[in-house]
Amino acid sequence: MKLKKLFALALAGVMTLALLTGCGDKPGDKPEDTLRAEALADIINVQRGVNITCEADPQLSEAAERYTQVSSGEGTLLINKLKRGNYYSIGPEPRKALLKTIGIDPNTTNKQVIFYFGTDRGSDDPVKQAIDLCDDYRLVLPEPDENTWHKPGFLASSYRVGFGRWKDENGKPRLFVIMVGDIPGRS
Repeated sequence: MKLKKLFALALAGVMTLALLTGCGDKPGDKPEDTLRAEALADIINVQRGVNITCEADPQLSEAAERYTQVSSGEGTLLINKLKRGNYYSIGPEPRKALLKTIGIDPNTTNKQVIFYFGTDRGSDDPVKQAIDLCDDYRLVLPEPDENTWHKPGFLASSYRVGFGRWKDENGKPRLFVIMVGDIPGRS
């Protein structure tokens, strides 16, 4: 009889623990942009040997979507120029337009702005999208030169991120993220 009671008590304890195990953060509890931002930080940390955090910013995502519509005088979308990768051949126009769209002065010295992009492979999985985003990198602020334009360097430890999609000049679907971080020790 004592064994049955002991077994029943142990079983009740295991069932209680099983119920509690289900509590807490589950992927289904978080918005997609939050999952994508966390995955992006994890991927960058592993790839680049850094320790950054990323937090999804809905206003930055709205600005990112607006940037997909900004064009140059000859009608070329500036986002397509920014992705091309040769800073001197495209000039400062795409970079300055991006900064204007997100509300940051190009002469600001205490912020870092990064533009990451990749092919949109059509996945609905935020983690797979974050992996696709890490294909290509462009430094936007501080103003890059031929040595820093395409080389990842993280001056901040925490970034607000905004996500967007567009079709490039060849009609290829793309994903991108704008990362904005405060550089410590600069005012």
